[in-house]
Amino acid sequence: MSSSYFPGNDDPEIEVPTFDDNESLAGMVHKVSNYLIQVIPLVPFTFDQMRTSSAGYPLRPLITSLSENAHNQKIVCALMISKYQFSNVSEDDWGLNESRGYACEYVAWQFLTYLSHREIIDFLLRELPSPRKNSSVLAAAETGSAGFAQSTGYHSPGVIDERTPLLAGSSLDSPFVGLSSRRDGRSGKETKTSSNTPEELCIFEQFSLFAGLNALEIATIAHAKKFLSQNVVQRIIDDIWNGEVIFWDTLSLYSKKEPKIFNRRLVTQSLTGNPMADGVCVF
Repeated sequence: MSSSYFPGNDDPEIEVPTFDDNESLAGMVHKVSNYLIQVIPLVPFTFDQMRTSSAGYPLRPLITSLSENAHNQKIVCALMISKYQFSNVSEDDWGLNESRGYACEYVAWQFLTYLSHREIIDFLLRELPSPRKNSSVLAAAETGSAGFAQSTGYHSPGVIDERTPLLAGSSLDSPFVGLSSRRDGRSGKETKTSSNTPEELCIFEQFSLFAGLNALEIATIAHAKKFLSQNVVQRIIDDIWNGEVIFWDTLSLYSKKEPKIFNRRLVTQSLTGNPMADGVCVF
């Protein structure tokens, strides 16, 4: 079958999404989902077909754009959340949404192949910010999101139980929801504010499931088995298992959880007091 059969190859009307460094997670998921719906509108494909045949050709413009321009470390999280959403659509005519989910895995995998080992660690293991306990959106969501869901028919994509992260979800100045702004009449300065619109509360509830998680964890929730099985991802999993990648370099009140390459030299020095101890690793 000729590659020209597949939509999205040379269609000027399908714009490849770009992502700002500070773009919200919700905005990124929206762009990714819309693009994949446009380039996979008619014919479903498996992951292996995308990998081994011209079925993956319509995804190349997005992969190329990400490899050249994407610096926002939430992009792999956005792709895995899109995978989760496509996989949980109740009606999947002809398996199109399943194929779009596979496309999320394929794009994420191909994107990682362009990165260095250090960059892969950052894109896979940097956690999305945890909820802010004093968020004004949190108060509105706790008191009103249930009523909003009933009135609109919206329901969170995840099953809510005692294991579901609390709705200390995110404020409007978080990566999940975009900022609104207003102008202070006295100072004339534009300030960021939370308007608590129904749409923003809906986004807040929808993404609260993923707060505090990294792309690897979200991929597990999304059952992105094809993505997780790729060598570039398995190497990171092996490094975590073998202690080559760590999340805590010290255990103190002021320690911050952050993915790092294990620095054997620093640990040896701290144990022996020998500044010339062997072992080199880069943070």
